[in-house]
Amino acid sequence: MRGLRITLALATVVGLAGALHADVIHLKNGNRLEVEGWKDAGDAIEFTMGGGIIRIAKAEIQKVEGKPIRGDFRMYSSGVSTAAATGPVSQATALTQMGDLLQQGAALFGQTVLSSDEKVGAFRRLTEQWRALDVPEPARPAHARGETALQMAVAAFGADEAEQKTRADRARAELSSVQEDVKKLGETSGG
Repeated sequence: MRGLRITLALATVVGLAGALHADVIHLKNGNRLEVEGWKDAGDAIEFTMGGGIIRIAKAEIQKVEGKPIRGDFRMYSSGVSTAAATGPVSQATALTQMGDLLQQGAALFGQTVLSSDEKVGAFRRLTEQWRALDVPEPARPAHARGETALQMAVAAFGADEAEQKTRADRARAELSSVQEDVKKLGETSGG
């Protein structure tokens, strides 16, 4: 009986260690990223972190610890694709989806490992997802402002270096304002 308990305890510890393991991407600038999964994408490495896919040029990477994923990444769903399949969504669901995408956009501003071009691509993908949302009438003004904020971010990171910071600050402020609007809508609708 004692041997069985020791075996179970050891199996639990080994299982927890495996569950806590994350692959690590070591960057040439000294930073390291703990990622949920990664794969080779030719001249870049794509990885998942916080429910999103990020791409970094191999030229910026020193080494990668862990094994690549085969096939597609498992992503957290914002509900966009399921909403299209099931018809109109409730205002609460739409506001949750909007909040999730806005949060991803806000996080992109703080990314220091992504180049300006990579941020432009990421904001464009967020804009596409944003446009695909099925938004009920009460949330449409906030939805329109959110699209504008995301487009401002695309333009900011596509601008020359002299203008980039100022334009990015304006885009970040607009996105933050939309986040507040979406939050207030959620509170007033009981969501």
